[in-house]
Amino acid sequence: MDIVKESFILSLFTRLYAAAKGSETVRLSSAFSSGIKKLWFGSALSEVLSRQGRLSADWEKSMAFRFLTGLINFIPRSLGRLYNLCREIFEESIIMRAAWYCGENACIFISWAFLAALVIPYDYWNNVYSFAGMLLILAAFYIYGMRNSSAALEVKSIGVYAVAFAAFELLFVFLSYDKSESIRFFTYHFSCMLAVLLIVGTVRSTKQLVRIIDFSLAGTGIASLYAIVQRLQGIEVNKSYVDLSVNANMPGRVYSFFFNPNSFAMLLVMMLPVSAVLIFYSKGYKRLFYLLVFAAATIALLMTYTRAAWGGFVLSILVMALIIRPILVPLFVLAGIFALPLMPASIYNRVMTIFSSKDTSITSRKPIYDAAWRLILKNPVIGAGLGYEVVKTKVMDIGLYKGVAPFVHAHSIYLQIAAELGVFGLLAFLGTIFSGVKNGLKAIFGKKGSKLLQGIIAAQISAFAGIMLCSWVDYPWSFPRVMLMFWFSFAILVSAVKLANQEEAE
Repeated sequence: MDIVKESFILSLFTRLYAAAKGSETVRLSSAFSSGIKKLWFGSALSEVLSRQGRLSADWEKSMAFRFLTGLINFIPRSLGRLYNLCREIFEESIIMRAAWYCGENACIFISWAFLAALVIPYDYWNNVYSFAGMLLILAAFYIYGMRNSSAALEVKSIGVYAVAFAAFELLFVFLSYDKSESIRFFTYHFSCMLAVLLIVGTVRSTKQLVRIIDFSLAGTGIASLYAIVQRLQGIEVNKSYVDLSVNANMPGRVYSFFFNPNSFAMLLVMMLPVSAVLIFYSKGYKRLFYLLVFAAATIALLMTYTRAAWGGFVLSILVMALIIRPILVPLFVLAGIFALPLMPASIYNRVMTIFSSKDTSITSRKPIYDAAWRLILKNPVIGAGLGYEVVKTKVMDIGLYKGVAPFVHAHSIYLQIAAELGVFGLLAFLGTIFSGVKNGLKAIFGKKGSKLLQGIIAAQISAFAGIMLCSWVDYPWSFPRVMLMFWFSFAILVSAVKLANQEEAE
């Protein structure tokens, strides 16, 4: 570490910081930071976020809440009675002791599962893997619960909106235009439900939470390095991903293990904020690890040439700065403005094509949006059914799509969910994300939990700001692995808030 301390780069940074400390830019940034704090704490939004919603309060007292809590823990409680009757037989079983060990260390196996989901190449991946993996971990945790009554899953921290959204997904399997397709897609969504339940239910300490994050960042780093290797080896330009008439000099877009560059880019948008935060809340070699992951993932993100993801990443960094260090926001904005002309020509030109009316990758989406919107207007309450294939089939069957490019999905998570589950399903989804962000902001501004937990919460809120922006113009759940990582981010946010509240109560 002495080499780092004595390095030219650190010396240069220290001198620049000292020179800037009394500058007009820093003075204006400080004034901006103070103004934001005064505006926030005196705002109506701050008041809304500071109080618990009526629906959430009533939910925790409801019979439905008690029934669902009892239902998801029915198996371990039933096994517990059996264990009490046959204690000696179970204690002497090597298989049972192994199962108890696995259940007690469920966080370790969850970490491995998400590492595998990030590094297995597309050609070798099957979406059944995540489903089977979550079921196996759940089974081990349930078996452990027969011996330890404190090992239980819970829905209180997850919230009523997430439960409602899961209920809509199940409901629209039965109301689907194509039930067989909806059943197939439900297995993907059910994997995500289990992941959220298991992470929130098994994480009991900050150490366990950071372990799961570390493994996911290791997977992100490996995937990012592989993407960089793809570029160095040379990757063919895929004409279905880029309009060469307005991007003539653009190289092939990297996609790592995820087949599609847009999906890979959106995954990076979700993982980059937490790697950035942990650089500042860690020491020694772990800090170096987070720094390398952040650097590799940022380079890989640029190489995907996904414009929406670039915008999402920039927004996530600004939101994170706004939450943790508002003083940095004007500096980031100025740095971005001055950095734009210094970018490589291929990246600069790609950014500029956002405003081009000739880019078919942009103009081709209008008939897609129109078709999805017409489908929603036909019956805003009853959607086509769970799964983008169901929406695609119905759109084509009733002749709503008038475009030339193939209709795959609505290219917007908001339109897609409304088309699948109706507007109330969309509201349940938005309520899920908003309630998670709201609880996170309450924990941060209420100074609950350690600085590390507050940083992780801020990172996940920032990640959702970025991915929700990307989702205006694309559908991140078109690949179930990316959908799994979306709900992974939600589970990390909920778990961090739960731990912060527990630390506050102690």
